[in-house]
Amino acid sequence: MSRGPRMTKAVKSLIAEETLNNPNKPRELLAVQIQKDIERSGFAVPAEETIVKMVSAIRNPSSDPLKEPWDITVLSFRDNETIFNFPTESIPAVLQVWRYSEALDEVLTKRQAKWVSILYPYFKGELKEEIVRLWFQSCRFSREEEISLVTSVSMRLNVLASQLVKNDWETLITLGSKLLDPSIKRFIQYDDALPTANDGGVIEELLHAIPINIWEAPRDDIEAKHDLDLYNLFREIPSTLIMFPRLPSRLIYLRHLSNMSRGSKWKELSTEQLLQCVKWLRNWMINWLSKGKNEDTILLFTDIIKAGKLPEHAFPNELYEIASYTLEEEK
Repeated sequence: MSRGPRMTKAVKSLIAEETLNNPNKPRELLAVQIQKDIERSGFAVPAEETIVKMVSAIRNPSSDPLKEPWDITVLSFRDNETIFNFPTESIPAVLQVWRYSEALDEVLTKRQAKWVSILYPYFKGELKEEIVRLWFQSCRFSREEEISLVTSVSMRLNVLASQLVKNDWETLITLGSKLLDPSIKRFIQYDDALPTANDGGVIEELLHAIPINIWEAPRDDIEAKHDLDLYNLFREIPSTLIMFPRLPSRLIYLRHLSNMSRGSKWKELSTEQLLQCVKWLRNWMINWLSKGKNEDTILLFTDIIKAGKLPEHAFPNELYEIASYTLEEEK
């Protein structure tokens, strides 16, 4: 029986990356999708059974203890053959990224916390402004490390480091010779750029609630056009940092948006409807804050106990209903 083509490092990395990006997708369906991506990239395509076995190995949680959640008591842990100790001065930054992850109902893993403690000195601005970039880069470094562990392919440290100091345009020009080479069929090094608004801020909605991919899909792909339309629409509106300069307000806004994105009808909304929902939610937050409220008084437990119910307008219920997502489902 033929064993098929030998799997290259590039193919191993692609399989690992897609597996980590799609943790809940059935293995067989994911394998078929990966085969199409590999073929599109111009590499020899492994058998579906081979890919399924590799996906299973990558998803095995017992093989990677650093996927466990980080908490304030974890100040050191074994990392391969060494002991990693968190520098004391890094703990405030790690806590803030943990806070950001909590707002999105996501887990800050031990590996990601490690990378936050390593990378935070590179972010010189105020942490409330840089937290999304620090969170994003810690995710990227963590993912690259996981891919390296399961494929035995070295981390792309030069690429990772370049995006710590270069903006998207500089990165694109740097890679210009590669992008002009017809043999390069996949933007391997440019598929992790942060979605950036025209005001220079990060479009956090496209990171957490409306994920897009405008770098790898072929130009005639319908989904690629949909993603590009979304990106262009959201570039025109102010970024979340401009709308909500106070971090607590921004995190409350993002948590509502993250909740709504889990609604059964959210993925059925058109690009215009998604943009409208975002604008409505922003206006809801601004209206509440304009009434003299602040983030600490949006939900007062004393008011809840006294009234026996949530305060009026404490949640943007109409928007939750649009996504077919109710507070009962959250409960």
